[in-house]
Amino acid sequence: MTDRHQTKPYPLRMPEKLRQALQKTAEQNHRSLNAEILARLEESFDDYLVAGHRLSAEISPEEAADWKERVLAVEEAVRAFVGSRSLSEPIDSESESKPDK
Repeated sequence: MTDRHQTKPYPLRMPEKLRQALQKTAEQNHRSLNAEILARLEESFDDYLVAGHRLSAEISPEEAADWKERVLAVEEAVRAFVGSRSLSEPIDSESESKPDK
């Protein structure tokens, strides 16, 4: 019997939008919904695993936690930025990088 068959199933209730977002990401990552959820949970407990990449063991746990916090903040900022725009709206890099006069 494999590990999969020895693991007790755990029914998980979640909002439909969250399930759909997880399913879409799972497909992009070429894994099942279950594998996507497990990968995200495991990453949340491992300060040396950030956005699917392992940080160098040569840095301290404090530095690893700091890097993870920074990456997660950038990811959140990108999600907020993208979420605030229409997908059909062009991004004018000139006007975005210049302060208002």
